[in-house]
Amino acid sequence: MTNGADHYGTDPHRRPQPSTTDLIGAALGHVSSLLRNEFDLARAELDRSASRAARGIGYVVAGVAIAICALATLTAALIAALTVALAGTAYPLVFAALIVGALYTIAAALFVRVGIARLKAASLAPRRTVDNIKKDADLLKGTLQ
Repeated sequence: MTNGADHYGTDPHRRPQPSTTDLIGAALGHVSSLLRNEFDLARAELDRSASRAARGIGYVVAGVAIAICALATLTAALIAALTVALAGTAYPLVFAALIVGALYTIAAALFVRVGIARLKAASLAPRRTVDNIKKDADLLKGTLQ
């Protein structure tokens, strides 16, 4: 024991090698921590997206309410103007209302079609989290092989 070795003949400053059980336990601890962090990231992304969406929806609802009032006023004015223009016909008010209603129906159909197309294209999934989980899964596959 004069050369600094213990009674088993090993260096006292050298750390003992961890057992297989210790390594597996550490790996499982890291995986658990990684999954917890990914879950927290996903929750934060979804919270941020939901908050932004809620504010946007509030503004849209307010805008729609004001637009309905404006549309009713403009509709009355348009029907009145068409009634004057169609004064020589049998039912000028009826024809004016039908023309305005047909134009509004066409405009509404176009807006609905565009809106549905954009909703289909939009994705609310937390992209960063999905990408990170894919990378983590690939890393784990490579480590286990």
